[in-house]
Amino acid sequence: MNEEFKLELREFLRELVSVAAAAAVPYFRSGLSYENKSVGVYDPVTSADRDTEEVIRRSIISRYPHHGVSGEEFPPVNPDASFQWVIDPIDGTKAFLSGLPTWATLIALCDENRPILGLMSQPIVGEYFIGGFDVTERFDDNGCSKLHTSDVIRMTDASVFATSLDMFSPELELPKFKALSRSARMTRFGV
Repeated sequence: MNEEFKLELREFLRELVSVAAAAAVPYFRSGLSYENKSVGVYDPVTSADRDTEEVIRRSIISRYPHHGVSGEEFPPVNPDASFQWVIDPIDGTKAFLSGLPTWATLIALCDENRPILGLMSQPIVGEYFIGGFDVTERFDDNGCSKLHTSDVIRMTDASVFATSLDMFSPELELPKFKALSRSARMTRFGV
């Protein structure tokens, strides 16, 4: 893949930030109703999820008609294409429904099932992240900054984050998470 096409794809992801925000933000804190899309577990879906995914899909297909697109709310398009876009229009629907600003739009591009580029956009917080092609950046109202991993190398200096203890299976995952947490400096839970 040439450098010009890599730059084009990164710029297109930046365009999708605005497309997704324009679709999702008007629904935020609007008293939106939802449906539970699973049986036996609370897994809400809203018209914000569907509408946001739909506009992202349209943008991708308009620009790259031979690429594949899959998401949480609709069947895949061009599932055999080598380039596949993967969309989670509102990651954190429970937070979205609760009026918490910690939800995000997630979009990834895979080449032959290998992730090569990704976006996480938090429009209410006012920042987004793009990573891929050996460049990872954070964008906000102040511009762009390079991202890097922490230089922490010992677990006793590390922080462990998870959404909730409920996300771990009680028999297998929860004991492992608790052991990991006990070895860390700090454990935090989000929404």
